[in-house]
Amino acid sequence: MKVLAYDPREDEFFIGASFAEFSALPEKYMTEEAKANIETFEIFIEEEEKRQKKALEQKDPFYFNYFDYIKNLYGTDVFPDICFRIGRGASVLEVMDYDFPFHHMWNAYSPWVKIKIVDIDDLAVLSTLECQRRTGPNV
Repeated sequence: MKVLAYDPREDEFFIGASFAEFSALPEKYMTEEAKANIETFEIFIEEEEKRQKKALEQKDPFYFNYFDYIKNLYGTDVFPDICFRIGRGASVLEVMDYDFPFHHMWNAYSPWVKIKIVDIDDLAVLSTLECQRRTGPNV
């Protein structure tokens, strides 16, 4: 799993994970809604892959590559299968859209900050995780 963004106001983390990593999370973090989201995200990725293939075959100059957009947004070379936010206390997670922290809905007032990506194996490490703001040309 990768910690992709941090909200210092709410002390929350935005995490990207593979379906295998997400499914392996302990039951205490899961809600029925979170479990149900796996299928929704699997369908989305499948449909986006079909759309991408068709656009490439047709050499569509207006094709917007969502996978690349998300990878560039967070500065990673891996597209997460599913994303969620969770507080430092790591109680219950909430599955969110891939671009939630920096979506246009915030109107430039997003409390989320881009951080240097941190790989984690266990959500328990969030209790002591220190985030470093990302700097550079793609911030």
